[in-house]
Amino acid sequence: MKKKTLFCLALALLMLLGSLLANALSHPMEVLTPLTDGQFLLGMTVHQGRLYLRTSKALHAWTEEGGLITLDENLSEPFLEETPNFANLVSDGQTLYGYHPYQGKLYPLSVDSGVTYGEPQTLDVADFTVDQGLVGVLPNPEQIVFHNGRLYLVFAPSMNSEEGSRLVSFDLSDGTRKDHPVDNLLAIAPYEKGRLLCLAEQQPGILAPAGIAVMDPQTNETALLHTLKEPYEFGSKALLHDPANGLIYYQSGMRLLAVDAQGKEQLVAHLAAGYMNMGAGIHLLSPGLIAYAHNRGISVRQTVPPQLRQNQLALYGTWQDEGHERAALTMSDTTFDFIQASLSGPGLVEKLVTGDSGFDVAFLDAASIDIRALVDKGFAAALDHSPVLTGHINKLSPRLPAMAGQPPRLVPLSASLQPIYANLALFEEAGMDVPRSFEGFLRFITDTAHEGSGYELFEFSPQRRELLHTAVSLWAARAITQNEIPTFSDPDFLRVMELIRQVREGGAYSDINPNQVFFPHGNELNLEYWSSDRAWNNHREPLFLSFLEGEDPLPLLNVTLAFINPHSAQTGLAIRYLEARVNTLRPVWRYFLYKEMTQPLQDPHYDLLLRRSQSFLDMLKKQVDLAESAEQSELANQLAAYQQNFEEGKEKNRYLISEAIAKELQALLTQAVVVDARFAQVFDAGALQILSRALDGLVSMEEAAKELDGRLQLMVKEGE
Repeated sequence: MKKKTLFCLALALLMLLGSLLANALSHPMEVLTPLTDGQFLLGMTVHQGRLYLRTSKALHAWTEEGGLITLDENLSEPFLEETPNFANLVSDGQTLYGYHPYQGKLYPLSVDSGVTYGEPQTLDVADFTVDQGLVGVLPNPEQIVFHNGRLYLVFAPSMNSEEGSRLVSFDLSDGTRKDHPVDNLLAIAPYEKGRLLCLAEQQPGILAPAGIAVMDPQTNETALLHTLKEPYEFGSKALLHDPANGLIYYQSGMRLLAVDAQGKEQLVAHLAAGYMNMGAGIHLLSPGLIAYAHNRGISVRQTVPPQLRQNQLALYGTWQDEGHERAALTMSDTTFDFIQASLSGPGLVEKLVTGDSGFDVAFLDAASIDIRALVDKGFAAALDHSPVLTGHINKLSPRLPAMAGQPPRLVPLSASLQPIYANLALFEEAGMDVPRSFEGFLRFITDTAHEGSGYELFEFSPQRRELLHTAVSLWAARAITQNEIPTFSDPDFLRVMELIRQVREGGAYSDINPNQVFFPHGNELNLEYWSSDRAWNNHREPLFLSFLEGEDPLPLLNVTLAFINPHSAQTGLAIRYLEARVNTLRPVWRYFLYKEMTQPLQDPHYDLLLRRSQSFLDMLKKQVDLAESAEQSELANQLAAYQQNFEEGKEKNRYLISEAIAKELQALLTQAVVVDARFAQVFDAGALQILSRALDGLVSMEEAAKELDGRLQLMVKEGE
């Protein structure tokens, strides 16, 4: 009897183990990643063992065994018309539902062959309507959850509200609604005994450890269950209960943590992105297996036992920006440590010279270190055995390949230009020439002839120190193009410094307006805005200035490079990461890097935007037809204006980057001066500090310039 009992226990254990192994995930996975062709994720839910995914173009289902299948590839985004459609997905375990956010209707769905809609139920959510001018539109709920026979919806607060999200629920048998006020609410999750878990901030907008509370929906009473050990990060709203394992999951950035019954926390998964897609959320596929939606796809992760990434790569000088996220999505087996947000040139050299192996890949601005010395002394690993990286370098625009070295050791990954923007229409209207040099620009803004004209020079008037930085940079660029060391005691430079001294600081304006002549310093050249402004004749054009009148412009090209630490023990993994950075570059970024990028770039969302606009136009027409006679005339005028804008926009909104702008950018890149270590040398010599003293009247400009020249010449000799 005893042996039989032991045998049965062993058999049961084996069966349980087999069941657990059958549900185990082979490795961390990404589904629908990266979303392409203008698609984005709208909704997601688990229904009868399958994960259902609604994108802006299709409905998919996924299981690990069967992979991704497309159930209907002809779905459009839900628009304003009354035809059946849906964005969000939700299941009560028996029926799959789709929720149409603009209609406020819940549709039962059959997905056996395409999507078939049942009779919808209209929810009482009209009080959440957001005014859109002529029409009001219901917002998309942040969450939609079935629990204990009720449907719960979470709506985000209005734009300027300091309150948390609002929670309401419905009994679908009779449509009755109940409100559930929760202070500073971020997210909800179904919990035991019909209760809800609520993730809430301590104070609205304060990024501090939040709390998980338990709410009884019948009484709306809440009680704090757990104070998070890790800080809540903006957009990190994942909250989920795993009843079989007695765990509650929450998110802190790109980490998923589990809280057990004793309040002990444990890291259980690394996520692909720190910002959760709220319309799709996080779901339990099975005990210990979750699906987490983000803006570029879905992370599927095993949490019991934790299946943490095996590889670890340490990155210096970068952070979790879009470029990193795009690359990291292709490396779900790797964890990334961001050891330092920024890294100075001298600090980097010291680490390389001493053989520091504490980081694998470093990022730096071309101006922060002597690139040539880095390459020549072998302080960066050779990359010539990577066809992806050498192919990338061979395609770069003319100013960039030389920075990589031979054999290539550094990889240019991004480049940017920073113009001054000018309203050309105002110059034409006033019969004035647009300044094409920095000297001319200063003469224009110090000339008082335009005062009282009704024009405002700037949104924010530049400070003398900003202008000084621009002057020093352009003067250094001018010398570099002439293969000389900058001489700041030159009469031409001193004359421009005198103009800076005459600039009156202050006079900030709160809004960009049609009478504004110039736009702020420091804005990177945005090709999409430039193309749009040109298409719509907005007359806001970027200016790339020479230093002196009559000379060629000096576009300053800021370049970010990456390299692999030659002391790293993970060169192969580091190369794989850099290859991923190159392969996942956004198309817009490629225009700044690659030569011969002269073709227009169509907006991947163009067709969707066109359908949205047509849908909105059709709705306005109905509003005009239904309007009272007193309102009809005004509405008809607004409709006519929108109709004209719509017709113009069919072509003008087609391209993110027009062919004309692409060609102008290529011309600029051939003229560009790369901001490299020679610029850094000028600023390291104390250019801003020394010349600022002269602007403040503490010393003469001539004395300051001579002091700077002396320091710079000494630094050049020491460098040699």
